[in-house]
Amino acid sequence: MIGTLFSLAIAIFLFFRPLPDESLGESSGLLATILIVVSSLFIIIQTLITVFAWGPLQKNEQNFTPRLMESFKRDRNLRFTNLLLLCFLLFTYLIIVDIHFFHIFKQNHLLIAWTLFLGVSLDFLHHHLKRVMDYMDPFHVVDFFSDEAQECVRNEEVEKLCDWIDTLSETTIKAITRNSTSLALSALDKLRLLARNYLGVAKGITYHEDEEESTTEEGHVNHVSYTLFYLFQRFELIFDKALEQKLEPICSNIITILGKIAIYGAKYDITMASYPLHYLGKLAKRAQKAGMQEVGNRATLTLLEVSKVIIEEINIEYVEIKDPFLSIINYMHEIAKDTFRKDRTINLKVVAQPFYDLKELFKNEKVAAHRDTETIILSIDRVLDEFSTLETVLQTIPPIPKVVKEKSS
Repeated sequence: MIGTLFSLAIAIFLFFRPLPDESLGESSGLLATILIVVSSLFIIIQTLITVFAWGPLQKNEQNFTPRLMESFKRDRNLRFTNLLLLCFLLFTYLIIVDIHFFHIFKQNHLLIAWTLFLGVSLDFLHHHLKRVMDYMDPFHVVDFFSDEAQECVRNEEVEKLCDWIDTLSETTIKAITRNSTSLALSALDKLRLLARNYLGVAKGITYHEDEEESTTEEGHVNHVSYTLFYLFQRFELIFDKALEQKLEPICSNIITILGKIAIYGAKYDITMASYPLHYLGKLAKRAQKAGMQEVGNRATLTLLEVSKVIIEEINIEYVEIKDPFLSIINYMHEIAKDTFRKDRTINLKVVAQPFYDLKELFKNEKVAAHRDTETIILSIDRVLDEFSTLETVLQTIPPIPKVVKEKSS
C-alpha cells in the first residue's frame, strides 16, 4: 500500500508538472532501457524468492506440516501476484513499443501510467515475499489449512474435507512428536472450529437433502455421522500419541474439545451428542489408566458443563434426552470409580459431588417436567446410593494397625 501511495503522489506531480517533451524525446532510448530493466527485476526477484524458499518449505513439510508444497503450488494469492508482475512486464514492453514506433500516447502520460503500475507492483512483490515467509511459519500454515478446510465445508465437499482433517491431524501428531505443544494446540483448535462450522452448515438444505437420499439408497452413508466419526478417530490417534509422550495439556485439551463438539452436536440434533460423549468417556478412562488423573477430573467437569449447556441453551421440550444424559452419568460414574481405585483415601463426598451438581441441574424449570427427567434422576440416585453405601462400609472397617518394628539391640 505504501508503494502505491508513493507512486500515486509522484504520478500526480508528473501530471501537474510534466517533463519537457524535448527531454523525453532525446532520452527515449535510455528511458526505455530503464523501464524494461526495472520491470524485469521484479520478475527476477519474485522468481528468486520462490526458488530460495523451496528448500525450507520441503524441510517444514517433512518436520511439521504435510501437504505444504501442494498448498504452496495452488496458492491463489501467489498465482495472482505472479500474474500481475508478468502483466507489469508486458505493459512496460507495450510502452516501449509505443515510444519507439507508434507514438499513439504522449510519453508523459505513459510515464505516469507506468509509475502507478510500478507502485502497485512493488506492493504486490512485498505481499509475495510476506506470503512466502508465512508458509515457512507452521502456525500460519495451520491457518492456511484451516481456511482450505472451511472452504470445503462451505462447498459441502465431504471427501476433500476429510483430507484436510487428516492433514491437520498429521500436523498435530508431528508437533507432538517434536514436543511443539503450542503448535499441536493450535491445530487442535482448528479441528474444533471445523467441527463447529461443519455442524452449522449441516443444518442447510443441501445436507439434509443428501441425508434423505441416503436413507433410500443402500450403502450410502450419512454425511454428518461419517464425518464426525472420521474426526473422532483422528482425535483418538492424537490422544494416544499425546498419552505416549505424557503431554497432559494436550490430552486435557482434547477432552475439552470433545465436550464442546458434544454441545455443537446437541444443537444440531440431540442424538448427535452421544458420539463425542462416547469418545470423551473412553479417552478419559484411558488417560486415568495411564496415571493422568487430572485428565479424568477435566472430563468430569466437562461432562457436567455439557449437561448444563444442553439444559439451559437448547430447546429440549419435545425431544428425548434420556440417551445423552444416561451416557453422561455412566461415564462420570466410570471416571469416579477409577478415581477411587487410584486413591482409596480420597473423600467420597468429593467424588460424589459432581452427581449432586448434576441432580441440581434437573431442578431447572425447563426440565423439571420433562418426560425423561424421572429416569435420569433415578439413575443419578442409584450412583449416589452406591457411593453412600461404600462410604458406610468404609466407616465400619476398623483401621489397619500400624506395625512397629522392634529395634534390635
